[in-house]
Amino acid sequence: MKFDDTNAITSDEEDVLLVQRTLTGNTNEFGKLVKKYQNVIYSLTRHYIRNEEDRKELVQDIFLRVYSRLSRYDISRRFFTWLYSVSLNFIRNWAARKKFSTVRIDRVPEVKFVYQESLHSPSVSPEEQAIRKEEIEGLYRIVDKLMDKYKNIIILYYFQELSYKEISQILNIPLNTVKIRLFRAKELLGREAKRMKLF
Repeated sequence: MKFDDTNAITSDEEDVLLVQRTLTGNTNEFGKLVKKYQNVIYSLTRHYIRNEEDRKELVQDIFLRVYSRLSRYDISRRFFTWLYSVSLNFIRNWAARKKFSTVRIDRVPEVKFVYQESLHSPSVSPEEQAIRKEEIEGLYRIVDKLMDKYKNIIILYYFQELSYKEISQILNIPLNTVKIRLFRAKELLGREAKRMKLF
């Protein structure tokens, strides 16, 4: 019986194999990468682009860009972080060309931030839910107004739940810079929240 080693490799190793097979002419293997990551990339676009049809088109364009640049991928890096980096740059450039304003983060339903999950707790009264919802929406509005270098950190760390290391690789900045920017972003959020009397 032939041993199928695909079950014994990690997800990262599998990505590298799929990339290598794609580069040798097996384009079906790239389709597996698209299927694996298309929902993740779509989720990322929701933080930046308003229109759903634009987001769907954008995801397709992103994977076309990734395919065209696949030969530049350094297999010593995680494919996931390289894909995220290419995607984030493409999204920002696309939005700048189209002159679209960024999406209001409080309209993104899957976002989990601060104590949003507590809104659905059975122990929270309707009055408390209304107050907390208002506070959370206020925080989202603050994040939406942050400079890109702080907004991107907040989105990647809290909303996309990426690690410091992953963010460092995606944004191509030192790990310590990620921590400093996140700290600064939280300071700005807290200061503005206090000014708006959210808490």
